[in-house]
Amino acid sequence: MIKRHIKKGSAGSPKVVNGLKVLVEKLESQRTLVENKRRGVGFAPRDRAEVGRFEEELGDKEGPLGSWMRLQRKVREAKRREVERALREERVESEDEDEE
Repeated sequence: MIKRHIKKGSAGSPKVVNGLKVLVEKLESQRTLVENKRRGVGFAPRDRAEVGRFEEELGDKEGPLGSWMRLQRKVREAKRREVERALREERVESEDEDEE
């Protein structure tokens, strides 16, 4: 569905489209990783205990999607810190102007 919106050009600005393309790429890479790991298991999907262990072993942090998500969080946090720093500087400057 996301690919369809990208192809139609209805996904938004070029920045949004590029972000969606990267997301789709990471999702496909994650799918491939999970499929490869699933080939080696010897249990059925209804065996909830084994499925739970498999999911714990796979983890959220492993794979291309997890590493991309960690990177996005770091970038977002860095931007947030920069905005907060700029706001603090602006407040200090405006307080100095008010004192004069």
